[in-house]
Amino acid sequence: MRAADPKKVITGLILACLVWSMIIPSNTAAADAAGQEVMRLTVASGGKSLDVTGGSWYLLTGRTAKITVSGIPADQIKSVKYSSSKKKNAKISSKGKVTAKKKGNSVVTVKVTRTDGTIESAKVTIRVINSGFKKNKKYKGPGKFKSAVNKIRKKSDAQGRVIFYGSSSIRKWKTLAKDMSELEVLNHGFGGSTVNDCLYYADKLIIPYNPKAIVFYAGTNDIGFGYSANKIYSRSVEFVKYIHNRLPDTRIYYVSQTKQPKRAKVWKSMKKLNSKMAAYAAGDPLLTYIDTEPALNVPGRSKFFVKDGLHYTSEGYKVWTSVIQPVLYADLVNTK
Repeated sequence: MRAADPKKVITGLILACLVWSMIIPSNTAAADAAGQEVMRLTVASGGKSLDVTGGSWYLLTGRTAKITVSGIPADQIKSVKYSSSKKKNAKISSKGKVTAKKKGNSVVTVKVTRTDGTIESAKVTIRVINSGFKKNKKYKGPGKFKSAVNKIRKKSDAQGRVIFYGSSSIRKWKTLAKDMSELEVLNHGFGGSTVNDCLYYADKLIIPYNPKAIVFYAGTNDIGFGYSANKIYSRSVEFVKYIHNRLPDTRIYYVSQTKQPKRAKVWKSMKKLNSKMAAYAAGDPLLTYIDTEPALNVPGRSKFFVKDGLHYTSEGYKVWTSVIQPVLYADLVNTK
């Protein structure tokens, strides 16, 4: 008996697979051929619900999200099974509840068996990021801001406005509405906050308001608390990605760090942070870097700051307005 020619055997197997693939269509093709709707995955978390089929969803450690199947009538679903590729990062229950455990990525696969026996599946990548900086002697975490955040939430539930968000320099901007009179604005600044705190409370102070744009100023407190420019930069990028994951069409305006008299010794770190954020913004069409430092770092600049050497006087806010307002108006007002 002659031995089979290996090349012919392989060729035969390939042809068989091709024929089989034409006979047995893919999940999506099978659904289309049968006139059925194709399954989609929806994630609900932090007051937002989006179609994430084949995409990704960011979660802070310790937080949860609910994954549900859409696009298939309930009476056509026999069973739904969920699985996570890396349970140490994201754990998922039999009901589709995802719990973010540890920083890292995990692919969640959802397999649906229809009543007619058809099996379909879809995936979403859960990107888990840490819920906060490590606490130190100066920084005690975001918990202390609960009261301030709740007060902000009670002020307004207006949708589609421009949210000014960040630390006390934003909160103390009392003339904001007048200075940005051509825009509908909300002031969601809370004093003493870091980039980390702003990310932590984004699901309460940003996402539910569906803002037209976000003007973001934070980072100086982070440096004051002893965190490096690299760490603050990484957290700032996570903030941008987190917002755009939930609000994919919302533009963010990042306001540069300022050489505050009290923090002159750490200006080198602040300048490094500015440089890194400017470079990152150059590659993101929905992120604009606004450099206010040249207008503030001039002779006689002490008049721009109150006695604490950190916060702005009315003159300081006039300079901020002169730089920030034209950028916002060009994008948000003077457009057809």
